Amino acid sequence: MIHCDIFIAGGGLGGIAAAISALKTGNSVIISDQNKWLGGQISSQGVSALDEHKLMNSFGGTKTYYEFRDRIKEYYRKNFTIKDQFKNNGFFNPGCSNQNRRFSFEPDVGAKVLKEMLQDYDKDMNLRIFLNTKVSHLKVLDDIIDRVYLQDLISDKIREIQPSYVIDATELGELLPLAGIPYRTGIESFSETHEPSAPQKSNPLATQSFCFPFAVEYCSDENHIIEKPVLYENIKKEKKFSFNGKRFFEPGSKDCSFWTYRLILDSDNFNDKSMRNDVSLFNCSSMDYNDDTIIDKCDKHIAKHLFRAKQLSLCFLYWIQTEAERQDGKKGYPELKLRYDLMGTTDGLSQYPYIRESRRMSSIDIIKEQDIVSNFNSGSRARLFNDSIGIGWYMYIDIHWCCNSKLRNGSGLAVLPFQIPLSSIIGDKIKNFISAAKNIGTTHITNGVYRLHPVEWNIGDSAGLLAAYSLKNNCRPYDIYYDKELLRDFQLYLLIKGIALYWFIDIPLDDKYFIPVQYLAMEGIIRGNSEHLYFYPDKNLLNATANNWLKQLKLRFRVNKDQFIHIKNSSHKYTRGEFALELFNILKEKKD
Repeated sequence: MIHCDIFIAGGGLGGIAAAISALKTGNSVIISDQNKWLGGQISSQGVSALDEHKLMNSFGGTKTYYEFRDRIKEYYRKNFTIKDQFKNNGFFNPGCSNQNRRFSFEPDVGAKVLKEMLQDYDKDMNLRIFLNTKVSHLKVLDDIIDRVYLQDLISDKIREIQPSYVIDATELGELLPLAGIPYRTGIESFSETHEPSAPQKSNPLATQSFCFPFAVEYCSDENHIIEKPVLYENIKKEKKFSFNGKRFFEPGSKDCSFWTYRLILDSDNFNDKSMRNDVSLFNCSSMDYNDDTIIDKCDKHIAKHLFRAKQLSLCFLYWIQTEAERQDGKKGYPELKLRYDLMGTTDGLSQYPYIRESRRMSSIDIIKEQDIVSNFNSGSRARLFNDSIGIGWYMYIDIHWCCNSKLRNGSGLAVLPFQIPLSSIIGDKIKNFISAAKNIGTTHITNGVYRLHPVEWNIGDSAGLLAAYSLKNNCRPYDIYYDKELLRDFQLYLLIKGIALYWFIDIPLDDKYFIPVQYLAMEGIIRGNSEHLYFYPDKNLLNATANNWLKQLKLRFRVNKDQFIHIKNSSHKYTRGEFALELFNILKEKKD
């Protein structure tokens, strides 16, 4: 039997972020993953073109997320010859020479960089990683997961783990049924969630489509047509392949075509013979498999539909290579070379399907459409969650076609910058269990924004720190949620570790005002402007603003009268940031 402080099932982005946070705080960690690569969405699932919001270059990610992005850039700088203009450019993007496009890179590079990050933070040799393994069953005693049993998928060997905390970061929320934790799948009805876009009837079998992405290199004047897939003729009759209304591309062009939409290697960045051609990632509606769900199904059913999903992806590639209409009037792009090496597979497809929807835990609180959609929230931010443990944003709810349904309720609705509440990653049934991926307490609709790369990372980052904080303070996650003093102390802990809790985009993580302003915002002493996301820390403080902040401070805390009078009388000398720092220091002094 192996003992550890924190066991993490699933080595995707949430699992990796949780492991890094746990290792940084000195805890022993075990990660298990059923693939041969860690990284989930960006590696074993092949989607290394990140779904980030437009502000991500300066604000919106956690400290470790930005470190990951920086390490990706550094990997290319060290291993390849970069053009001079990108060598010291902080906005260097391996996948696109245009800094305004999505940050992207090759999936195998993502796996390598994440492995290096884990090794660098494992200075005390506290980490053990079991790949090609999955949790077969759990032993629950007195509402505690006492044992985790890992099955090696190659040898069938069973390992017994005794953890203090268990984090489920699997792609499909696989520990929820094993632990007997209530969960939901598919589409909820209006009566369940009261979401305006929810249908009258629920459909637990209507989960979002998944797919097997692949990467191709454009090799001019070469022929790389793959072997015709066995189901090609059948699938071509069932599916209508297309480029989603875009032109595929014109050779040599760098416009926003189908080819450049998810470019993961841009040759214009390099002066390197090994990087002479562009490489693009394919992950689109023509590859989306929605014949049936693979959640809560038998192994035979799952194997059948995974095979058909792989065939769909290969059929789409074959169609592009042989039949797609070209700009020059010809048919097919035989120049597209399937890059098996970038996915680490013999068929060139991702090791694991790109999963968009998981089992979702019935958490203490469920994030609903009306919490995040702009139609139901006045101002520039989504609903304020007082138990925020992070932030995220995607411009609209992204719901792909589902299996067993023709509905896409809520898809396309505009979303405001939102928060991740603590109440969405914990429940009150199992005391040492935390969700850390797409299995948190969202609905079918809100999953459409909480499932994306940087948000999943933030969820995992905060989940790892939640377990670490609980161990350090000998308390349980639900204690933190229900005890305001513990909650504020935990939120301060998150801020110190580099996790933003509130949307103020002009105060980055390393700014001296970051912690004070963020903390005062969570205390309700400071509120953001309803028209924008800025705080303006260097602007002179207005008397009306100072009086309002002091009023809120007085309402919430018993402040030393002398300190109170001193800062009130001299408030005209402060900038907004300086005054926030003074108020924060008063609160800190009081609590100390």
